[in-house]
Amino acid sequence: MQALSLEEQKSILALHIEPASGRHRQLLNLLLAAYPHSLSEQQLKHKLSMTGEFSFYSALRNARIFLEVNEFEDIKSEAKHYVIDDWPVRMVKLRRVMGG
Repeated sequence: MQALSLEEQKSILALHIEPASGRHRQLLNLLLAAYPHSLSEQQLKHKLSMTGEFSFYSALRNARIFLEVNEFEDIKSEAKHYVIDDWPVRMVKLRRVMGG
């Protein structure tokens, strides 16, 4: 099976982000730019100029309508990190293997 380049993976994910707008689109764009790496909650809040918990979690909830965002906690720093889930990329790979 031929692996997808990082550029191809990002373009697949970008198709799912395209319909989004507003703060959740900005959040998804930041996560896409960092893909396949994660960004901490503090980094995201800083880049989005968000100070309140409610506004960040609202944008995150709305972003998940378009593309799943995985959350995990770094044990050392006890900081939450977020990364875009790669299920659309896995589905494209599967379709190519299955000949679809």
